[in-house]
Amino acid sequence: MSKKNTEPISNFIGSYKQQIGYLDKMPVAVAIIKVEVNEIGEPSDFIFVYVNEALTKIENLSKEKLLGSSFYEVFKNGEKKWLYEYWKTAYNGTNKEIYEYSKALNKFLSISCYQPSYGYCGCVLKDMSDKMILEAENTKKQKRIDIILKNSIDAIFDLDLKTNTILNESVGISKYNALPEVTNIPKGMVDTGLLESESAKIVEEMINEIKNEEKTVSFEIKARLKKEEEFKWFRMTLSSYYEAYTRELCAVGFIKNVNDEILYRNELKFKADMDGLTEIYNAIAGRQLIEVYLRKFNDSSVKNAMFIFDIDNFKAINDEKGHYTGDLVLKEFAKVLKNTFHDDDIVLRLGGDEFVVFMKKFINEFEMENACNKIFELLEENKKFDFDISVSVGIAISNRTDARCVNYYKVADDALYKVKKCGKNSYYFEHF
Repeated sequence: MSKKNTEPISNFIGSYKQQIGYLDKMPVAVAIIKVEVNEIGEPSDFIFVYVNEALTKIENLSKEKLLGSSFYEVFKNGEKKWLYEYWKTAYNGTNKEIYEYSKALNKFLSISCYQPSYGYCGCVLKDMSDKMILEAENTKKQKRIDIILKNSIDAIFDLDLKTNTILNESVGISKYNALPEVTNIPKGMVDTGLLESESAKIVEEMINEIKNEEKTVSFEIKARLKKEEEFKWFRMTLSSYYEAYTRELCAVGFIKNVNDEILYRNELKFKADMDGLTEIYNAIAGRQLIEVYLRKFNDSSVKNAMFIFDIDNFKAINDEKGHYTGDLVLKEFAKVLKNTFHDDDIVLRLGGDEFVVFMKKFINEFEMENACNKIFELLEENKKFDFDISVSVGIAISNRTDARCVNYYKVADDALYKVKKCGKNSYYFEHF
């Protein structure tokens, strides 16, 4: 076992006895080393001349083991680059901050180096392992968040709830394809061409919903990320939260392109709502639309009407001409109805050879009578078949705000029965 070199210890302690007393009581780890040089002035080793109690805990060695021992005695596989850093401080007076992982100690260390005397290097050590591990864990988490966000959203933005301004000043937000800064949204988004005007009301209601509490809302809107792109369906999500220290209510927004999803969903809904043969609404979807309209209807100064059409002698057409021809008749009659009534009137196939049209808010009975006469004329002029087609029509008219679909249907069905009883190929209407 080599004999320890205690001369540097005696020299240094004798010169700085009072200062050493202060260092003993410090809670941070302190070591003072004498840097040895070879014949050409390069660092060859160092000797511990002072260590305080806090340092022994970091090094996990006793004072007796450290004091007087050389660098390579204590750290058999010590890295020489550390020795060069201490040498620069000890002989050039260069203050340094070293942040390194020590293989010998298996710790992340922060070492502040200063020159207490020529040839000596004072080291203040901090164990940064917990901090570095936490930072590494946070970096890992951030990378996972980055991957999730880049694969789940198309744009992200901050929202100033006081001014209704889209911001992208948060650190790192730009890498998620941030929206440009826009003031006074939703109007500002419409004015800059990023939002379809029909979606402005939705965005306004979303903002109002999150302005007073922590909340997340999500709706589908028509928008685009750049003015040169076409408008598409996006799902916008706004989420408000209280800032940790100021308790100010802040908000962040996300936009995800869901255009294909919405178009596919609309296609499925269209197929589910439509009658497969005639391509008008089926009975279920048509009745639902009528009911939705009537529940909102509140203007007794105008009237609504329900028409029930029954193709005359349709069973005979099927029996004599075949079901294929019967289907062609149904399809042709559906076209006649669509060409006769307004786009916002509700046209549906009730089943078999019965059809319904719900006419919204007409002014007087002349409009209703004109529609029936036009249908009769179109059927009479039709040259697609070598036989005549005629219909019987029962009509229910009302301005009642409490009337529902079933009320209209019952009255219109009674009116249809009267037409059938009196010879068909005509119409009859009743008020209720």
